[in-house]
Amino acid sequence: MPRINIEDELWHDARFKAFSRKVGSEVMAIGSLIVAWRAAQSYFKVNKIGIPVDQFKLLENWEMMLECRMAEDRGEFIYFNGSAKAFNWLLGKSDFGKLGGIESARVKRGFVEIIDKKVKQTQADSSRLQPSSSSSSSSSNSNTKKKTIVAFAPDFESLYQSYPLKKGKMRGLKQCGIQITTREDFDSLSKAILNYREDCRKNKTEPKYIKHFSTFLNEWRDWTDPDVGTVNLNGVIKQKRADIEQIDREMDAYKKENGIL
Repeated sequence: MPRINIEDELWHDARFKAFSRKVGSEVMAIGSLIVAWRAAQSYFKVNKIGIPVDQFKLLENWEMMLECRMAEDRGEFIYFNGSAKAFNWLLGKSDFGKLGGIESARVKRGFVEIIDKKVKQTQADSSRLQPSSSSSSSSSNSNTKKKTIVAFAPDFESLYQSYPLKKGKMRGLKQCGIQITTREDFDSLSKAILNYREDCRKNKTEPKYIKHFSTFLNEWRDWTDPDVGTVNLNGVIKQKRADIEQIDREMDAYKKENGIL
């Protein structure tokens, strides 16, 4: 990471202050720079060159870095101010680390502690700017409480297994995914299947007349009411038989009157 005297001087650098104002805060600024510095290291370690322009433009806030002179455009490559000195120190630190690494670890810990200190300071400064009234504080606390969100994960396979006819599964399950988006929809479909299954049981519906699962999904909402779709088949059959018997009597009378055997 570029050692632009990050322990002290960076925080007072006019370029860094200007960059911080543009991105919104010192925390946001240092975050963008860390990512950029890491990218710059990978090129400097190999050929001691800057970041290629096309790669530099993939970085967040790259235009502001150039505008605030945190980085410099030198044609094909972008160089961070102070990077040559900083990265030469990095290469030396790497060699030193191979011999022991104790000092390297100390420097890293110190850097992390400094960043953590600046983050906490920024958060403290921000909290002091908030309204001090008890109502605002109470509202803020309630808004920052974590909310537990329970994902809806319907078990469509169980619905299919409860359906009275095991046909039309794949298209039916696909329709379930399209139509059933809430727990209420799932419960309603489950109720509709139970009503239809009970109707088939009461009327002793033959399997060949039971709707395929995929077909049922086109009209399942009609079956959420247990009375919908049900009829008194015994009454219908008796009426049809009476009609047939009446027709037979009329035919016999017609034949008798006209001498037809």
